[in-house]
Amino acid sequence: MKKSLEERFIEFLDTLNGVENIDKLNMTQQQKNAKKADYFAQNRELIIELKSLETDTQPKVERILEPHRSRPEFPHFYGGWEVYKILKYLPDGEEINKEIIDAVTSSIQTIYRKANKQIRTTKSTFQLLNSQGLLIILNESIDVLAPEHIVYRLKQTANKKNPDKSYQYLEINYVLIISEAHFSPSPNNEMAFLILHQPINNITAFEYEKFVTFLTKKWTEFNNTPLYDLGELSSMKELKLRSVAHYKKDQEKLIPRHESYRRYYRRNPYFRSYDEKKMKWMFKMIITNLTFGLTKKATQKQKDRVIFWGEVFTHFLEEVTYRGMDMKIFTKDENTWKDIDAEMNSRFEDDN
Repeated sequence: MKKSLEERFIEFLDTLNGVENIDKLNMTQQQKNAKKADYFAQNRELIIELKSLETDTQPKVERILEPHRSRPEFPHFYGGWEVYKILKYLPDGEEINKEIIDAVTSSIQTIYRKANKQIRTTKSTFQLLNSQGLLIILNESIDVLAPEHIVYRLKQTANKKNPDKSYQYLEINYVLIISEAHFSPSPNNEMAFLILHQPINNITAFEYEKFVTFLTKKWTEFNNTPLYDLGELSSMKELKLRSVAHYKKDQEKLIPRHESYRRYYRRNPYFRSYDEKKMKWMFKMIITNLTFGLTKKATQKQKDRVIFWGEVFTHFLEEVTYRGMDMKIFTKDENTWKDIDAEMNSRFEDDN
């Protein structure tokens, strides 16, 4: 049975010289009883706490969206959509999105608070008051928690203040996020997992970034995988991250015909240049040809072309999903095609 990400990472840390597993040290009774951090590094000048994300937050998203499904603005859509594609159709979408992010990231605040306390307790019980704190967050499978949402909640929590304006959480200086829940295609087209470095405490400069870089490099070597350093990103959307679970689920299936059509279109998205008007024209053309081809009065030519138009329809739906288009717009027959009829008919033969 494959070991969990947490098991593998603990095994990895135990291979590093100069990294001490605190639970394996000779300790006083007070130190044993304390709720302390997990590791020392850099001659005990760095205290490391390891946390794993383990709670699936998808039900929280569903509960928040459910009351809005009956609204007239709520889109009708094909397949599975990312939340942001749905919310762009709702006038209060930004407020709903904030509610969702706050709900799914609530566990991050809890993790941060506990880690801060454990590092503080470790400093006190081991008399290491000048040591700095590193929080390592492992995400093996919770794909609803996108890395940008994790960072958002981490920063929000780190900036919480007491009534006297002092910061509540001062012990964590840096966060390292290692996610196997998301991936991005690497330069050699392999599945590349995310390792995100995040300075978190602006009050005290973190002194051990070189160690964290070393840790990252050694972790990839431990997994026998290449390391691609993308440097500082202006936005994590540049990574075009995908869910590992969804990808594996797709790969495990025997590929039916419609799935092969979908994969073909993802490689050759020929509808990408169509504006909304041309997409509406295309929808009418597809439905018309499929309808004629499936009726009892269909000619043999129309029957033979049903498979072709079925494939085109699958491609069309892939494009609709990619754009997050509300399917309701295709139910409106505007009959304003004359200016593009000649151009479009030259691309797709009318079988009627």
